[in-house]
Amino acid sequence: MPPVWRELGDVRVTIVGSHPPREVQALASPLVDIAGWVEDLQPLLDQSRLMLAPLRYGAGLKGKITQALSVGLPVVTTAIGAEGLDGADGEFVLVAEESQELADHVVRVYRDDELWRRLSRAGQELVERQCSLVVLSERLRWLLEEAPSVVAESATTL
Repeated sequence: MPPVWRELGDVRVTIVGSHPPREVQALASPLVDIAGWVEDLQPLLDQSRLMLAPLRYGAGLKGKITQALSVGLPVVTTAIGAEGLDGADGEFVLVAEESQELADHVVRVYRDDELWRRLSRAGQELVERQCSLVVLSERLRWLLEEAPSVVAESATTL
């Protein structure tokens, strides 16, 4: 955040996640709120300009990232954070690995209203196409009804 603060001034940051370690708790300041576990993220998402998710480990689609995208909140993240979002970098989210590049992306999204609007729309469209209740219901139906017969047919050909 220091490079972001140098460029944008007093931008407040809220760190969300259960059981923050002591080194994260020590970051608390007038500009850094350590929220810990949050039951309902919606109010926080509603008052935020973007989500920064500098994830270094994890697998699969990240729920908090797709939740942010679903409400039109642009996301800056790492390749790990963008896993499962096909064609994500630059189209739906901004992806970087180094802290300075992450900071540069944050500054760009804060300053560029057109970029903010484009990422907001694209993120919502992506979630609708890949993660909506209709899409997930259809995938679940397929898994429960058709996948067992596909697996059984494959096993008999071995």
